[in-house]
Amino acid sequence: FWLAYHLQPPGPVVLPLTAPTVDAEATGGMRRAYGRLNLYYENNLLQSAVVNAAVATQPGTALAEDARLRIDVDYVLTATYAELQALKTRQVHFEAEGDPGEHPVRLSLMMNSNGNGGHRIVVKARQDGQGTRDLVGHTPYDPQAVGAILQNARDALFDCYFERDEFGVVTEAQRDGPPAFTDKNRKSLAQFKRDLGTLAIQGSALFSLAFDHVKTDGSGLTPAIWQRELIKTLRESAVIQITRVSSANYVFPWSLVYEYPLITAERGEWRVCKIVNEEWAQDGTRQQPAGETHKRCKYHDEPWHQKNVICPYGFWGLKHIIEEPQSIQDSPTVADVGRRVHFADKLDLAVSITEDPAL
Repeated sequence: FWLAYHLQPPGPVVLPLTAPTVDAEATGGMRRAYGRLNLYYENNLLQSAVVNAAVATQPGTALAEDARLRIDVDYVLTATYAELQALKTRQVHFEAEGDPGEHPVRLSLMMNSNGNGGHRIVVKARQDGQGTRDLVGHTPYDPQAVGAILQNARDALFDCYFERDEFGVVTEAQRDGPPAFTDKNRKSLAQFKRDLGTLAIQGSALFSLAFDHVKTDGSGLTPAIWQRELIKTLRESAVIQITRVSSANYVFPWSLVYEYPLITAERGEWRVCKIVNEEWAQDGTRQQPAGETHKRCKYHDEPWHQKNVICPYGFWGLKHIIEEPQSIQDSPTVADVGRRVHFADKLDLAVSITEDPAL
């Protein structure tokens, strides 16, 4: 796609589809159709483009040549398609591994515009088993309507600096006081559990926001079954790729997403996973028993662990490696995907940035 803007003439794009039935008179003989065209390799989003086409709804309708079809590329991971094999896996280290291993991108999430003023999240999950198939879907997303949910998540994270009462609440008096950390920069196990519970509630709301209204793209799966398949795909630690097109200038705290359902009507049945007492000491120190796997909770498959459980391994940011490769769409030259971070022999200062204006 990207090269088509630099080579003349650009090649054709064919999108086979079944058009819906429309009222020809009501549309004035023409209507516009919108779509998104994504190009993937091994679950890496290479390029993405918005497709905007004029469609005649009556025979003999003349369409202006400049209004017939427009394809705008708004995300570019690579413009050369060179050495794509290097994108097949990531050499990353999970806790259960002694050395970095080769891991594919298990889940690809794209935040984009739909070409007609709205926004959505496109999901493409790789499922390995007997053969490889994809779990595909998309969900509408309104950045303005979810402001309260995102603010609650920010507040919950901020309140981890302070002591919570037995209900997980931080009072204003506590916020005005010093942080609740010990001299070793940690909180007690009891406080850790309260933080986990509060963050899990917010993370569960984020999971619902992202996936409860998923459109399963003709797979025949209900949203509930689709969600279970997604959780099954992410059963163990994995690489998750997040991409955003240039028009998707909003944020989503994917690291805080919590995958185990917390049902409000069954709150009396909520429980803290046994792994917390086994892997954390009373002073909040993390203990890692030798020989234990850390790519998933060892109780993951237990019946009581499927819902209403507070478990550290339910948080995407603790269980998975989440990457967000930046688009090189605005590069002045034909560029390839960046694979290195350059710095001097000795790193004296590291700076991180956030695009969340509320932080």
